[in-house]
Amino acid sequence: TTTVRKNVVGESLHVGIIEWPANPNDRPAVVVGSRTIELIKTGLYTSPEKFQVVHGEWYEWQIRESRAQLVPLKVARSQACIATFVTTLTQALFKRKVSAALLIAPEAVHILDDIVISFIYFESRWREREHARSRS
Repeated sequence: TTTVRKNVVGESLHVGIIEWPANPNDRPAVVVGSRTIELIKTGLYTSPEKFQVVHGEWYEWQIRESRAQLVPLKVARSQACIATFVTTLTQALFKRKVSAALLIAPEAVHILDDIVISFIYFESRWREREHARSRS
């Protein structure tokens, strides 16, 4: 189980939960607040997954240029993304530092909880698939 919380003025608020099943063939339950989100796989061999937010809009997590990006589906296959996961590698002498950030556009703040929870789910599943692919 993955539980996400956010701190607001010293108070921890529950954002969402991902219930990971024991059987890897079962789909995890993704809950934001009190609402269950169903992430729908959109490709047979690809990793994009789409989901609907509280206001009825559809979004899809995609891998573009080896980065997870969230794009709105109402825009006709636009290049515009509202969230992007980036990693940077800094190396100095004998230290190697990898930092990561989920960059979210200001216009997406109203669905911030959906973005964060769905990203954690999507990124975990994508890493599992990549790991399985590298073992075979």
